[in-house]
Amino acid sequence: MKFVGIFLTFTFFALFSYMLIDIGLVRLVSAPVVEIMGLAVVASTLAIGLSFSAIRARLSGQIDSDDVGR
Repeated sequence: MKFVGIFLTFTFFALFSYMLIDIGLVRLVSAPVVEIMGLAVVASTLAIGLSFSAIRARLSGQIDSDDVGR
């Protein structure tokens, strides 16, 4: 399940980047633009992955091991 989520999140942000290029908001005039967009896709995927477990635990009402004594 983890790889499916990573793949879906990465694909979403890659397609979002392609959409920004297609409608003309971002121009690919040099290599640094492509590098920054790639890094933004990777960073967004990692940020969602790191925060997803905390969001899921809070929505489902699960108790985390760090929250037991509080």
